[in-house]
Amino acid sequence: MSVGGGAGDGHRPDEVDVLVIGAGQAGLGTAYWLRRCGIERLLVVDAQPVGQSWLDRWDSLRLFTPHRSSALPGLAFPDGPHRAPSRVEMAPYLSAYAAHPGLPVETGVRISRLTGDPEGLMAWTSTGASLRSAR
Repeated sequence: MSVGGGAGDGHRPDEVDVLVIGAGQAGLGTAYWLRRCGIERLLVVDAQPVGQSWLDRWDSLRLFTPHRSSALPGLAFPDGPHRAPSRVEMAPYLSAYAAHPGLPVETGVRISRLTGDPEGLMAWTSTGASLRSAR
């Protein structure tokens, strides 16, 4: 998928029902539940590769909650439920989650501007491409 492509060229459509900005835990979890609620025209965008923000943190970073409490819906953490995940475990977990069938995630996309109107939102990327979102 590529922001800037139109529906006729095999890329994503120029309009979606929901645009989720950020492919971290909140964005990916939100996309999962939106899909489960029947929202089909959905796109998740992020400027960085999925999980990169975790790898950019200090080496000793760990969540304070165990795996069973830190997992996103639909995908358990590997390696047992009782340990708190480290930053090097979070990054590949989020990448695997983003690869879930039906989660349309596009990285390398920085949203530089959002405007609203009665028909929804218009998002512009740092490269000048645009995307309309109904919500």
